[in-house]
Amino acid sequence: MSNPPIKSHDLNSSINLLNDTIYNYFAENFGCVEDLPDNSLKYKYKNHTIKGLKKTLKLLKSSNSDLAEIKYVFRLVRDKLKTCQTNHNLVNNTEESFNHNKYFERNFWGYVKKVLTYNESILPTFNIGDCEKHFKTVLTKINPNKIFQIPSWIPMLPDPVFEFNLEPRTYQQVTNIIRKMKTSGSPSPLDQISIICFKRCPYLRTYQVELIQAVWLSGTVPDEWKEACTTLIHKKGDTNLHENFRPITLQSVPLKVFISSLRNAMFAYKLANNFIEHKIQKGFTPHISGTFEQTAQMAYMINQARIRQRFLVITLLDFKNAFGEVHHNLIQSVLGYHHIPEHIQFLIKSLYTNFKTSIITSDLNTPFLQVGRGVLQGDCLSPLLFNLCFNTFVQHIKSEKYQQFGFSYKLLNPIHWFQFADDAAVITGQESENQHLLNRFAIWRQWADMIVRVNKCSIFGIKKALTKSVQYLPKLLINNAVIPAIELGKSFCYLGRYVDYEMTNNEHKLELISLLTNLLKKIDLNPLHPKNKILLYNRYVLSKLSWHLTITSISKTWISKNLDSLFTQYVRKWLEVPISGTLSNIYVPNQQQIWS
Repeated sequence: MSNPPIKSHDLNSSINLLNDTIYNYFAENFGCVEDLPDNSLKYKYKNHTIKGLKKTLKLLKSSNSDLAEIKYVFRLVRDKLKTCQTNHNLVNNTEESFNHNKYFERNFWGYVKKVLTYNESILPTFNIGDCEKHFKTVLTKINPNKIFQIPSWIPMLPDPVFEFNLEPRTYQQVTNIIRKMKTSGSPSPLDQISIICFKRCPYLRTYQVELIQAVWLSGTVPDEWKEACTTLIHKKGDTNLHENFRPITLQSVPLKVFISSLRNAMFAYKLANNFIEHKIQKGFTPHISGTFEQTAQMAYMINQARIRQRFLVITLLDFKNAFGEVHHNLIQSVLGYHHIPEHIQFLIKSLYTNFKTSIITSDLNTPFLQVGRGVLQGDCLSPLLFNLCFNTFVQHIKSEKYQQFGFSYKLLNPIHWFQFADDAAVITGQESENQHLLNRFAIWRQWADMIVRVNKCSIFGIKKALTKSVQYLPKLLINNAVIPAIELGKSFCYLGRYVDYEMTNNEHKLELISLLTNLLKKIDLNPLHPKNKILLYNRYVLSKLSWHLTITSISKTWISKNLDSLFTQYVRKWLEVPISGTLSNIYVPNQQQIWS
């Protein structure tokens, strides 16, 4: 079967042809064309209830309507009934027909997802009008004609030693990207094309490579790709407030593959020429465990300051909607600063020109809104673009002039700034030095047109008082506003690690006890064989606890006294072990595993 030719001047028609090819291919080879309904039918019956679908199905049959529509509505009713029944059985555990042990042995992680971690997503309570008004304001251009000329105080990067590879992506490069993409990733609701199609079908991959090569050579992103849907993920707090939801953009799979290839080429170029300072910026960098690195260093520095009676001031900075405030003209200026070729600059500019997204949940669906500013969360290229923008400031402060303000320990160079994506921490040995770095940051923030929420920032300080080290309340300013100081004896959180003056890890201990208790209670309530309950603990529960135990220094004594004893109570109950019995070894013969 030969591939139809792709012409660079007719990309939109080629994209439509790719979509048709996917449906036709699966219809011819697998006979599952009915499982890929027309988009008009999908949206027509998107919000219908089971009762409404049954009435519609009855009307369609009586009026001899289109056979394909009748089949689709019938399948939709059947699937909804099956889903409701399954969820009822799994969540409430009231149906005797549902065999937990058989389902557990057949699909371990499926059981975990549908039984232990099943919960309905929290939806926003604001109406569609408020939603559209809010996101229209967030996405609207501000100062569209503003020019971001690189200031003289930002040192220019040297000419690149290794040239940018401008050759179109090869079949092998695109295939590697597709293979690394998660099959569980949500497809765009606009086309419902899953990455699984490209993983399992070399023919479609070949066609996709030709399309990507045509887009790459043309220097423009097709309009068909510049439409997406943004779903809202609840973070915490009041569901009536827009800021308590994280917007995640779902793009079409062909676009995600294309911008992933573009990201890989840009990352390889900047890495080869050492254009980004990875000692400071740790976010979204492959093969670097930035979270663990920075939290461990911060805890060690606080311990050193406390034990050796040294001054230490840490300021945590908080951006307001960091990714959403990046000016598109700033991106173009920063790309030029990093010596990105003009052809790639035009591609990125084309991507963010007239890009549209619709805010969707199961209850609302706004019209398409034009993205006039910011980079989209969920976009494969967004983290790299944000890092490149912030790298202009990193290049400014990485010089010895500013690095000497940092806190030094042992024979290591002073550490004065931590950056993980948009999470920043300023670390110095004196208040005046910290204030000086904050002043430089304020100047850069004003130039980059970024917003800092001073009320969300915080300061933590340690100083020497007479013959001992104590926590104190530093007084620092940013944007002429006083930064709140961490109260004496209280802790602060950086990258998920709670830190206080005494390094007690109390918050982590409380979370561990609460998390383990809740998980063991859920496992205990399910009608599972004791062997399967212990397997759940070993394979699932311990993985949920590992994060806290990795980033903290909680003693084995505390773990044995609190966590082990809690698990022992449930194991005695599950295995009906008497008080006089020992649990030093638990044998599970069928799985050939031992827990000691």
